Amino acid sequence: MFSARFVKDGREILTTGGDGTARLWDASTGQHRKTYRGGSRFLADAALAPDGSVVVAGGGDGLLHFWDVVSGRQIWTLRAHKSHVLGIHFETENLITRGFAGDIARWTLPTASQMIEACSGTIECDKIRE
Repeated sequence: MFSARFVKDGREILTTGGDGTARLWDASTGQHRKTYRGGSRFLADAALAPDGSVVVAGGGDGLLHFWDVVSGRQIWTLRAHKSHVLGIHFETENLITRGFAGDIARWTLPTASQMIEACSGTIECDKIRE
């Protein structure tokens, strides 16, 4: 396990690990709720969007992976850093990421519902339509 953080007002825990997955757990019981598969060599960090509808994780491939929380389906990937993604944090509607080389990026993303709608039926989206 590379990271663990409380989400949803401390009711759940979001973890990442060396197997390229992010997992959501019940914080009270420890029961596994959902697995989000990234296909990366590893996922170093993950965060939950402020509205609770999207999980974002990054790791060894330098990509950010976005999943629909409920279905667990990957809805989008985004090249974030040339090196590994080591840190992810939401600051209101902005996403802050940190790469292994010490680089930091700030992303202004479409809303989670816009991402889900635009990427409906695809594994990976290259462009978000308005």
